[in-house]
Amino acid sequence: MRSRSARLGVMGALLVALLYTLSPRQPAAPVAASQQQQRQQQSNARELAEEEPDEGPSLLGEVFKAAEKPSPRPKYSLSEELRVQAIMNGSQQHGQVAKAGPLRADFWTLEKRPWREAAFMRMVVRDMAQPRQPAYWEADASGQLALKPLPLPFPLCHTYVNHKYRVIFIIHPKSASTATKRYMTLCRLNQTESCLEPLERAEQLQPLEQKWSEYFVFTFVRNPWARAYSSWKFLREGYMLKPGQVGKEPGAAPCVEAGWRDFCGDPLVLGRVCLAQPGCCPGREKDRFMFYHVTDQATCLVTEGGGLAVDFIGRVEHVDEDMKEAVRLINSRLPQGVPPLQLPDEVAAINVGPEHEDAKPPDNSRYVPAYLGANTTCFSLISRFYEKDVALMFPALHQSEQRAAAVAALPDDIALVDRRR
Repeated sequence: MRSRSARLGVMGALLVALLYTLSPRQPAAPVAASQQQQRQQQSNARELAEEEPDEGPSLLGEVFKAAEKPSPRPKYSLSEELRVQAIMNGSQQHGQVAKAGPLRADFWTLEKRPWREAAFMRMVVRDMAQPRQPAYWEADASGQLALKPLPLPFPLCHTYVNHKYRVIFIIHPKSASTATKRYMTLCRLNQTESCLEPLERAEQLQPLEQKWSEYFVFTFVRNPWARAYSSWKFLREGYMLKPGQVGKEPGAAPCVEAGWRDFCGDPLVLGRVCLAQPGCCPGREKDRFMFYHVTDQATCLVTEGGGLAVDFIGRVEHVDEDMKEAVRLINSRLPQGVPPLQLPDEVAAINVGPEHEDAKPPDNSRYVPAYLGANTTCFSLISRFYEKDVALMFPALHQSEQRAAAVAALPDDIALVDRRR
């Protein structure tokens, strides 16, 4: 395998591929399945389509009518009203949840970090050299091409532990995690007995299954559509040169735009720019910083078997309410003689970027315009890249989309009966 330095040495030549990445995408035709695969898909689709739809909020939405099969449409293409509703909401799955087991140790231990980073960088470099690799990109039934969800965290799941309070906290970038640690007195700077330390070695929790079961494992998650736009704005405006500016290296080309619509079409684009035009990303925050901030949240919250690895899911959009409940649960499980944790009256979700935003839980209404008008397709594209987050936080929407895909897979001469009529 080539070394990272060797790969970076050819990035100038790969700039053409990068610019192709930023250009409007031509939909790729879905790969035809064999007849046997088609028959199996049709059988599976019938079973899924005939299941009784779950009842739930209107976001679940749109019931299939007993008429002819609908025309193919992009995945997660919702009406404007439902898009706005999705963006405005915090996670529908929150509070106490059923913990199935530990988070896969390969995803948070330091000894596995080189493996994760090497696999990730191979993917990025290969896709830059040959854009739209089918191993990483997928066309839906309508032909819309989108980047698939990432298979690994990058560089690792950021997991913290406090053995005295028997707490494990899993953080995600752009999800108010720093504020969470500070206001819980599970500190970062002021060293007290309630401080959290990075959980980076398997021997810190031995035996792993038993300790993970005994400890209170919690996290805070953020609406994936709001988080995606916030991540782009945070990175593009805070850590990169403006479009058209030129880096300090001799013969450098003007920095490309890498705007919001480029990002929603390819959430790895900022890291790709930093690889191909390192002068456009001055300072120590290089490509890896960009890649880390766009990784999903769900990968670091589920077991190897797909169950939840946490006891509690808090919502950034309701940080005060959910933090109080998390602390109440922690205090209800304290070992004898351990003093209870204390919370201030208000927990502020303060941004830790180059410019602080208002020290309040985020108002998701500011992100709605990023998914309307000319940006309408950004909703479906971001939903597909962050599909694991959508499935975790908005399971009803995800199930509704699965049913829609099942209907699209049915032969043209089969009509779906709406069993709710």
